[in-house]
Amino acid sequence: MDSSGAPEVVHPEESREDSTESREILQSLMFPRYQVADEIGRGGMAFVFRGWDTTERRAVAIKVLKKHLGIALGPTRFLREIRLLGQLHHRGILPVLDSGHTEALYYFVMPLVDGETLERRLEREPQLPLDEVRRIVSQVAAALDYAHDAGIIHRDIKPSNLFLTGGQTLLADFGIAKDLSPSVEETTTSTGLVVGTSFYMSPEQADGHQHADRRADIYSLGCVAYQMMVGDPPFTGPNPQAILARHRTMPMPSVRVIRPQLPAGVDAVLRKALAKSPADRYQRAGDFADALSDPAKLAAAAREEEAEQRPVRRWRLPALVLAAIAGLIGIVLLRPSRPLADEKVVVFPMGENPPRANQEGVGIGVALMIGSALEYTDPLVWIDGLPRLDERLRGDAGALTATEARRITRAAGARWYLDGTVVRRGDSATVIVRLNDARGDSVVGRASASRSILESAQAGLDAVNQLLPRLLAPGQRVADLSALADRHPAAVAMWLQGEREYRRYNFARALDFERRAVKEDSALAVAAIRGAQAANWLNDTEEASALADAAVRQVALLPGRVAPLARGLQAYLNGRADAAVVSLRQALETSPQWTEAHMSLGEVYYHLLPSAEGRLDSLAEAEFTAAALDSGFSLPRAHLAEIAIRSGDTTRAMRAMADFLRLAPDSGSSDKRSELLLMLACARGGRASLDWREGLRVRLHVLVAAKQLAVAAAYPGCAEDGFRMLFEDTAASLGERWGALLGLQGVLAAEGRTSELKVTIESAIAAGLGLARHLYVLDALGGVNVESDAGSAASAAIADPKTPASMVWLAGVWHAHLGNSAMTRLIRDSLVARGARDSSATTGPYVRSLNAGLALLRGDTAAAVGALRTLLASAPQTDLDWDLGAPLAPDRMLLARLLLAQGHARDAIRTAAAFDHPTPIVFLPYLPASLELRRRAAEALGETREARTYMDRLTALGASQHLATITPSSIPEAP
Repeated sequence: MDSSGAPEVVHPEESREDSTESREILQSLMFPRYQVADEIGRGGMAFVFRGWDTTERRAVAIKVLKKHLGIALGPTRFLREIRLLGQLHHRGILPVLDSGHTEALYYFVMPLVDGETLERRLEREPQLPLDEVRRIVSQVAAALDYAHDAGIIHRDIKPSNLFLTGGQTLLADFGIAKDLSPSVEETTTSTGLVVGTSFYMSPEQADGHQHADRRADIYSLGCVAYQMMVGDPPFTGPNPQAILARHRTMPMPSVRVIRPQLPAGVDAVLRKALAKSPADRYQRAGDFADALSDPAKLAAAAREEEAEQRPVRRWRLPALVLAAIAGLIGIVLLRPSRPLADEKVVVFPMGENPPRANQEGVGIGVALMIGSALEYTDPLVWIDGLPRLDERLRGDAGALTATEARRITRAAGARWYLDGTVVRRGDSATVIVRLNDARGDSVVGRASASRSILESAQAGLDAVNQLLPRLLAPGQRVADLSALADRHPAAVAMWLQGEREYRRYNFARALDFERRAVKEDSALAVAAIRGAQAANWLNDTEEASALADAAVRQVALLPGRVAPLARGLQAYLNGRADAAVVSLRQALETSPQWTEAHMSLGEVYYHLLPSAEGRLDSLAEAEFTAAALDSGFSLPRAHLAEIAIRSGDTTRAMRAMADFLRLAPDSGSSDKRSELLLMLACARGGRASLDWREGLRVRLHVLVAAKQLAVAAAYPGCAEDGFRMLFEDTAASLGERWGALLGLQGVLAAEGRTSELKVTIESAIAAGLGLARHLYVLDALGGVNVESDAGSAASAAIADPKTPASMVWLAGVWHAHLGNSAMTRLIRDSLVARGARDSSATTGPYVRSLNAGLALLRGDTAAAVGALRTLLASAPQTDLDWDLGAPLAPDRMLLARLLLAQGHARDAIRTAAAFDHPTPIVFLPYLPASLELRRRAAEALGETREARTYMDRLTALGASQHLATITPSSIPEAP
């Protein structure tokens, strides 16, 4: 009777048959001798029905072979099998009482045992006492030796075929036994069927050998003994093919790792029973049982195995072999070895039983839940194993061998890896998780937990919670993961799917899943965090901020280090750059290798303008590089590709792009893919090789790619062509043309092409972009020779009450630059009044900026510097990208000049370096002036090489001779 649900390897054409038809035929065939009742079990081979023997007045079990097996056997062979079974009379073998057949329907009758199967016992008590294991193995071995001596092997030894009743173990289901005596009939009726249950099948059975003998049963009994000691069969996987591959190739895991109190020789005895070659096994089942039960034989087996593993004495080796070994040792010693970090854990997708072809199955979700939980467990670092698998293993993770898993884990610099199996039975699922040490080849812990199918991910979390103490050093606190384990199952399922989509750069789908997860369970703060990040990537600032706020409201439910991450994300979305840096560094202090925190901090440096101790571009690159250590994380690779392209390192850029495109699907990464390809074409082939018209199918791609190429004037020619084409495209939207104008005039200003700059601005004004005139003020404050035009634009801004606040502020800065305190104060007061009238108007930063200017005009340089330092670290990314005022470019230039004048050359360089930042397009006109200031500061510090670099950049721009002297008279010359 097989109701185990374990996968069986049968004929490839087997289909899922309905037992109803078989039961109806059976009832008509067996009436009136037998009454056929309900189905009580099924497996890959047969259906089992409860029956009643009306003559003997006893309960029976009626087993009906499935059609494909009955057809394969044929009536002659089936009758011979029953005849053979009728010859077996042993107290340890469940007898066959009756049999019969019709066309393609074959059945036999057995007693209905009053007891339970070993399978059911192991479900209640996965690990049995050694004495009980010995008793069961001895009883089964005695039955097998009796059958083998009679010329019959069983070929399907497994827990569901062993019945425990009254202290006796009965061996059932010889329905697929094979006559060991050679005959012509045996060869002529061969069907090529591979029969058995994969968890317990010998390698020779798996290979379909026709002459598998008694030693195949000994192998299977060894597998059962192993399971009784450990709780799982020695080899598991998501499907029969994967399991059989492990039977053929993998060494048996040690039972004493799981149960160290077992005698030393148990491993050696089991390894002999599970030898890959039948010749290396015990030749009789009784010999195996005796070796397992006799303490003297156990000790002898342990000594024998130890002797086999003891290295051969060196003096016995030939001299040439010794020389070769010495050479190899030298090579190994000279080669730098990568230490395996105790805190790093690779999590591989769980196998599934029964298997399912869907790559996005339960096993992947469970692994993602476990990995996400490890993200919240200090100081552990999760490495996603899925993207490290090849295409074959991604669809069949259970085929992953221990050798390959260990290789992947070691390559990742990790000591540990987790794998396992999700066993589905009806509406429930049992998740079995194994903790493996990659330094050797051992399973150091196993744990399992059961929940409903919908809660499979939480079951994985329950199981891994049992293993966490083994991963942490003594005294380290085990994280409280109840914030995940106790959440609504549907919400958790959606959150996990959102996690997967987010890591693939598919932000629209990620946001949808995370939004639904939060709606389903508002306390699932981790979903709110991820949703905020996805919304931010989609430039949906409003929803991103709302989700970040929701996460912070539930911050008490967030595990450990995630609270500062949530606060850092909220500060980032609100434009509070310095606060974001503080929170994210706090997260990294407790978890220095947390890739998500590194990515978030890199985003702050890359998209905002914090007052950090260092160059923002270098700081961002360092954080993205740290985040990219997670081989399954696509996001940092997109930015690393951009940075590499701008630096001119196309080899590194192509490598980062290849990784990004491998990890991100077409549906999620098409925009970024198009932008990167446009950038790379310029970097590799120059201006003439880039056809911007190819990008016009999506104009935003052109705009973003041109902006990235313009950063720090990396590729000004390519950028100019892209901006110009889009600016002159009458089919482009007003917003797209405005962005193109900002970029185009910025490139012209940076290169000192003042005449062309004026023509471009005037053409924009004529085309209806009236705000373009205010660009004269912005450019003049950056050092471009357009002072007269700037004065006219400033006057127009003051006169028109409809002028945006940012343009009025520019006029105020212009008057402060001219030393006109009264006009500066008047403009400041007008902005204060505007803010009082309209609470939605953004005037606060502009008012504080003009206050700093007024302080400088009063001669209070210290107050001006202090005000500017505080002011410059706050602005949302959406405003920094394309806004004229939010980046406060004139104030940054002013602060750099003040710092240099005060003798703070290093601070001056760091402040002026912000004009190389990739976010604000309005920084381009300030690039020459900032480079000149940095050159002077480097010379003051005696850093001649750096000074030469800045001069080379100025020369490349051709703008040095066009720089205007606009330093306010209130700023003294630098020493």
